[in-house]
Amino acid sequence: MILPVLVLLLLLGIDMGRIFFTSVDLRNAAHEATMLGALEPDADCADMRAIVDQQMGRDPAEGAECGALPTNVSGIAHITYQECEREDPGPGCDPWAPNYPPDADLRYAVRLEYRFQPIVPFVGLLTGNGIGGSIPMSVENRTPVLVGYEGA
Repeated sequence: MILPVLVLLLLLGIDMGRIFFTSVDLRNAAHEATMLGALEPDADCADMRAIVDQQMGRDPAEGAECGALPTNVSGIAHITYQECEREDPGPGCDPWAPNYPPDADLRYAVRLEYRFQPIVPFVGLLTGNGIGGSIPMSVENRTPVLVGYEGA
């Protein structure tokens, strides 16, 4: 009678560890993607996907994708937002503009979303996603743009 309970607790512990390590991988991937954007504000989705795949230890066949996170796909990171932003009022984010003020507050932002599929079916129920449901995870990171400002 006690063995099924112990096995269930073991599987729950394994799932919690997997969730933790996935969240660490997502945070690292978002950080590295924003660093790429801070150094290359014109980076495209393919560049971001390569960085995210490398940080999450995935090969390109099962790697990151750009666009909204679908409800029926789990185990794939989605880059849902990547953009250079300006925090203070002024012209849009263009660090390569010839007369851009050096004190402008430009930031590069990246948002990654991921659906985690737990081993234990009722973990989804505990998180409000139904029995066997996946758990949505989201990480957003911003960093100052580190290039440009060649003005005046």
